[in-house]
Amino acid sequence: MGKVTIISHVTAIREAKEQKIAAALQSMGKAAVNLTQDGMLTLYPNPVFDTGALHDDVQAGEQTARSIEVGNTLHYAPYVHEGTYKMAGRPYLVDSLTGNHAVSVLKEAALRELEGGT
Repeated sequence: MGKVTIISHVTAIREAKEQKIAAALQSMGKAAVNLTQDGMLTLYPNPVFDTGALHDDVQAGEQTARSIEVGNTLHYAPYVHEGTYKMAGRPYLVDSLTGNHAVSVLKEAALRELEGGT
């Protein structure tokens, strides 16, 4: 009787899976930036937009194996987002990235990468 040797490709499969997850997170980061920038212009009676610097500074940042950060680097971003004793906060990150619409957009971005990378 002949023999068949089956070789495990678990390592290659695991690496391919991790690459897909990383690509999905990057895609979600880009979608989150777009959602946030749109939210800054549409979620409030007075848009979160003066010179455009804060809007243009929204970016996807540090990425781990299972998460990606989205936010701003400008020093005054927390004051706009959280508010001060003189000004109410406009939490554009939270408001833009929560809710059914945002969840749907982020899920679609991830699935595009996980199911085919297109």
